[in-house]
Amino acid sequence: MITRDSSGESKATAVKELLLGELDVSFPASALKSHNRVTIIADGLALQEGR
Repeated sequence: MITRDSSGESKATAVKELLLGELDVSFPASALKSHNRVTIIADGLALQEGR
């Protein structure tokens, strides 16, 4: 199991890319998409769309 913790508005773009983006070698966190047991813990600010 992998747990990824993200908080704060500065993480909003990265969290959005992780959740909605494709697997991409230029975004290392996207490798989490290929793991079958990932938990993402994010606060409300990290879940807002990047501004």
